[in-house]
Amino acid sequence: MRTLTPREVEIARLVVKGLRNKQIAHELNITEGTVKMFLHNIYGKLGIGSRLQLALHFQQATKLNSVGSIRAVSVFPSRASQSPPSRR
Repeated sequence: MRTLTPREVEIARLVVKGLRNKQIAHELNITEGTVKMFLHNIYGKLGIGSRLQLALHFQQATKLNSVGSIRAVSVFPSRASQSPPSRR
């Protein structure tokens, strides 16, 4: 699994907080294009394609890893790990 760099984690956290690319660029003193490049790399490493999926991934990853380093984990659980629905 591929791990996000500290800078990628920082950008991901700002995205999850709801900041737009322009706001992230201003906050980190980088260009908006650089933010887009980081997001492209983050999405590629995590196998996702949207800010919503990033937020879901980040939420799941932080639950799984309380140390603070965000590792690449699947956004969606595999079918093998899902328990069958209970019948009532």
